[in-house]
Amino acid sequence: QEAVDQLESSTSSDQLWSAIRDSIARKKEIKYWVGTPPGYLPAEEAVAEVDAAFGVWQATRLWTFSRVTERQDADCNVCWKTPKMPSAWFDGAGGTLAVTSTHYIHLDASEYWLLQSNKSIPGRFQLLPVLIHEIGHLLGLAHSNRREDVMFPFYAEGKVALTESDIEKAKAMYPTSRSASNHGETL
Repeated sequence: QEAVDQLESSTSSDQLWSAIRDSIARKKEIKYWVGTPPGYLPAEEAVAEVDAAFGVWQATRLWTFSRVTERQDADCNVCWKTPKMPSAWFDGAGGTLAVTSTHYIHLDASEYWLLQSNKSIPGRFQLLPVLIHEIGHLLGLAHSNRREDVMFPFYAEGKVALTESDIEKAKAMYPTSRSASNHGETL
């Protein structure tokens, strides 16, 4: 099975989740920037899938997300990196698909990514389920041992909806007044 992600080797799991919970996830409104996708992906469609992934988490009413056009205006950068790029923690095709830290989501550019509109191809990975999982990490959620959860550490094609367990874990990390303040807003 392909691991969806890994932690930066210099950071323990507990330290990383603590840092994330103390930084970006404390914000109610989070701005993100999307880098240039690999050339074989239609850019507009790839960006739409990034938007959709953030929309899945916005539906919890714990956060709102907006895409910005300037990298420096973002709280989080979503981009594709190769194993040869600085700060890339990838192992090449197969293996780790993405890495998330306090202010970025890096997708392994050496993987072949599929959009939801693409047919399944063995050895290739759907972008949307990986992004939903990684955004969960960005928001401070750790891996789950429940196979059906988005936060399960191994890739599962088509897993594009949060489970009740995923939602409850997110709500448990943040005050309930946070979600109550969003009632009546259009998401």
